[in-house]
Amino acid sequence: MQSLGKISPMKLEKLTDAELDRLDAQLKALNPDGMNVEALDGYLFALHCLPELVMPSQFLKEIIGVGIFETNDDAAAFSTLIFRHWNFIGAALDRTLAGNDIYELVLIEDEESGITRANDWAEAFMHGMSVQPAALRQILGDDAGGGDMVPILLFANEHNKNPALRSTPIAAEKRADLVLHLIAGAHGVYRYFEAQRSESAVEMTVNPMRRGVKVGRNAPCPCGSGKKYKHCCIDTASTLH
Repeated sequence: MQSLGKISPMKLEKLTDAELDRLDAQLKALNPDGMNVEALDGYLFALHCLPELVMPSQFLKEIIGVGIFETNDDAAAFSTLIFRHWNFIGAALDRTLAGNDIYELVLIEDEESGITRANDWAEAFMHGMSVQPAALRQILGDDAGGGDMVPILLFANEHNKNPALRSTPIAAEKRADLVLHLIAGAHGVYRYFEAQRSESAVEMTVNPMRRGVKVGRNAPCPCGSGKKYKHCCIDTASTLH
């Protein structure tokens, strides 16, 4: 697979429907059994919720799997869409903390029935949360945040292969209402970890770029742009294989 190289800072532009469709097709081409664009959205949303910053070199490997790009241009086009979406989710979620509009999840509507199932989103969200198991255990065991996880778990486990973990099938007439609870719950999870994410900002030092020093996701980017680190320099210099 071609190197994705270094991603330059990007504008916080929402992906258009056409770009989401293109990204969905690219994801399926890279890994037919991997993420679709709905799952990608759930996965990236979860990573933004986590207390500790997840680096692109980690989540890109998960997204791409064993896929191979034919050219560097294909890799660059793909990574551009991924990081635009990543940055847009982060900026939108920050706005929700100020009481502004919520982030509109990318949920695929079934072409035949017109039903929004949301299972792929919820399953990928749980997969993303499992990147930091301690955080997942924390919120599941806390009455203050565990309630927000209930609708997510309901959708994530509706078709679980393990009968013991499978949740009760969601009735068609209740699904649309429960999707709204899913959306509210996901934003609740983001709010739940906000204090811990903010605490990581104080870990910045005088020389944050030296090896071994962690840069908090909400801390100023070391490049000096004045933007938060998570919305600015994303280094994917390592080659993904």
